[in-house]
Amino acid sequence: YLNYDRFGRPLNPIGRTGLTGRGMLDKWGPTQAADPIITRSNPATGKLEVLLIQRGDTGDLAFPGGKVDSGEQAWEAAWREAQEEAGVNNIQPDFKNGKVVYAGYIDDSRNTDNAWMESTAIHCHLDPEQSTTVVIKAASDADAVMWVEVTEELYNTLFSGQGKLLKLAIGDLA
Repeated sequence: YLNYDRFGRPLNPIGRTGLTGRGMLDKWGPTQAADPIITRSNPATGKLEVLLIQRGDTGDLAFPGGKVDSGEQAWEAAWREAQEEAGVNNIQPDFKNGKVVYAGYIDDSRNTDNAWMESTAIHCHLDPEQSTTVVIKAASDADAVMWVEVTEELYNTLFSGQGKLLKLAIGDLA
């Protein structure tokens, strides 16, 4: 499935980035990540919202996702990251049975010719009780965590093309 350069390093399947080596990534080839997409209907307004963090490294709004640990399933990483970065507490979203809206290569600023990110985006829409009782608190590498109303403008402002993943999740609710 992977092609290799003359030094035996895996080659990015999408093409050259202009950067060689691993860059900021800790392994050659694909690094697996999980992106939990948690949505709800706002208990007061009924408007559709998505749970986002403000990344500590770039300041961008993003899903509270991260790398999948060795021996971990993507759904387990999605739940762990939601807890670690967004402090999701007082509810238990069912990521194991959540809708996988995308799995594969993602456009990420850390990608190089020899190392790149691949993500599994899993959508969970909270029921009315969960929407009311969920507790969130910025943690780990997040500067802030918030519920943000889903609007057309939001799609273009999310980190690393995550707006496309959000559109896939929202289409799932229609």
